[in-house]
Amino acid sequence: MSEKPPQYLNPKAYYIHVLSSVLGSEKAAEDALIYSYGVISGFAAKLNPEQASHLKDQPGIIYVSREIKYQPEENHASTVWPNLRN
Repeated sequence: MSEKPPQYLNPKAYYIHVLSSVLGSEKAAEDALIYSYGVISGFAAKLNPEQASHLKDQPGIIYVSREIKYQPEENHASTVWPNLRN
């Protein structure tokens, strides 16, 4: 999560600016940016642990977290809805 972007910048441009200070270029920042959230001030980016640690120290950055991916169990639907089997 980050502070609200300055009003003169659109959120995506602001997040690219912040990421470029960590990654060294706008091109690298554009490549790393995955998603820019609209409801909250924040973004998702592909960073290694060292880059994420450096991002935490940037002005305007409130919180940096690691994404946790959850995968459904293969037969989850059959255990939740057993009557749906053929």
